[in-house]
Amino acid sequence: MNTQVWIQGMGRSGTSWLQKIMDHHPAVFSLHEPESRILGKPTAAQREPPCSKQEMCDFADRLFNSTDLRAVRKKPLLRKSYRSGWKHHLRVGLIHGATGIEYGLGKLGRQRHLGIPDMTDQAPALRVAKCVSSPYPFDEMVAANPHIRFIFIIRHPCAVVQSSMTGIEVGKMRRNYLPQRSLLDRYFSFEKGIHGVTEADFSEAEIIAYRWAVYNAIAFAAGQANENVRLLKYEDLCADPPGVAKSLFDWIGLDWHANCDDFLAPVHHQNRDKQSYHSFNKNPIETAQKWKRDMPQHMQDVVLSIARQSLVAQCYPEMGVATK
Repeated sequence: MNTQVWIQGMGRSGTSWLQKIMDHHPAVFSLHEPESRILGKPTAAQREPPCSKQEMCDFADRLFNSTDLRAVRKKPLLRKSYRSGWKHHLRVGLIHGATGIEYGLGKLGRQRHLGIPDMTDQAPALRVAKCVSSPYPFDEMVAANPHIRFIFIIRHPCAVVQSSMTGIEVGKMRRNYLPQRSLLDRYFSFEKGIHGVTEADFSEAEIIAYRWAVYNAIAFAAGQANENVRLLKYEDLCADPPGVAKSLFDWIGLDWHANCDDFLAPVHHQNRDKQSYHSFNKNPIETAQKWKRDMPQHMQDVVLSIARQSLVAQCYPEMGVATK
């Protein structure tokens, strides 16, 4: 069995949900966005292509071995087979205490990132890291780390745009930027030239749509070229959570566990309107289709006009095929 699984996708694509499905297996060690507080990582503007293979391997190693508080405090905090009961309770106490300390220091203007020890009695069968903001192109990271299994989640562009804009409006997400120009240039051309366009030229919906088109196309191509990549449609996971999740577990080489069934069992019976923005307890079929009710038709048309130019549009035949 591969001992490391990297989950990636655009924000609001179901990456956290899939991570928590896997986290409910008692032999899995799960990390939530450990890349967000890795020190010394380059920004897209700082690094020069092509990326160094050693640099990307080192980044992956730091990702999967992160002890950062933010990466390990995502609730629920579950008992694990590789950690004794008293260590579990001690570690949960440390997480709550460190969260309070970080919050207090932040109020005083003194930012501090605290670490939480793994406190394991034996090696976990699998380490899972959910990553949404790697500084390296997905296809290059995949090629540099053939020993890692990568799962990339793709969600309908209108759903991603609608959910992201809702997150921005309620203060749960930051505003977006256009993709790195060298990546944008792979799929799009503009009258001003690729280096002449700025965020001011586009609406928020258009910027997110361009991000969807570029980053998902890169992942789509990587999935076609590499055996260590599995592309997953969010809508397929919503339609049959246990079935699709079990297929992923088989691909990884991880046995299915009753805890995962327990986590998924009530999900179709939740009242969507009473759930928080980041809640897992939503009706997945309603969530997958919510954009059709909430997004104005003119905005759908704008998003689709951009998205259907991407290679990944073929995953959604109703959108039309790629033109480039």
